[in-house]
Amino acid sequence: GKTEDAAGEAEQDDIFGREAEVEQILQEVRFGDDPHYRLGIGILSVTGHAGAGKTALVRFIFHHEVARAEFTVRMWVHVACSFRLRDQLMDQMIHAFAGRDADDARELLRRELRGKRFLLVLDGITDVIENQWGDLMEVLRPAARRSLIIVTTQSETAATAVGTMPVLTLGPLGS
Repeated sequence: GKTEDAAGEAEQDDIFGREAEVEQILQEVRFGDDPHYRLGIGILSVTGHAGAGKTALVRFIFHHEVARAEFTVRMWVHVACSFRLRDQLMDQMIHAFAGRDADDARELLRRELRGKRFLLVLDGITDVIENQWGDLMEVLRPAARRSLIIVTTQSETAATAVGTMPVLTLGPLGS
């Protein structure tokens, strides 16, 4: 198919052998009963060693018709390093759906997300700084209920620290 935004177009074979996980995540998206998700923002952590296919799996979900139908706003941010770069992170989020830079990313995000369901992918988180995570959640708060953040990380600690849903751990394929 044609290539899309930074997240790229998902090719079918990317998720070969991960059909069960895809199904599981789509079930969460549609019917998840995590209270954080039902009443606000749910956070699903996908973890596994390098090369386990975390990004490919989440990219497939991101472009899936279910995600397109459920979430008005979809943002993909590759978090190259620590979460300390929170302003840069918000700039990237704006860029992901507005395609431009903003003077005040924080205000623009608040305004743009108000009352909308969003899907935010934070791909490749290494660690989580508590107060900065809280800061991000504060900006996202005006969004509609049943919004979702999907985090990919190799760190079990980070996965558990932020997740509100059971952590999805990808083992080696064929195990």
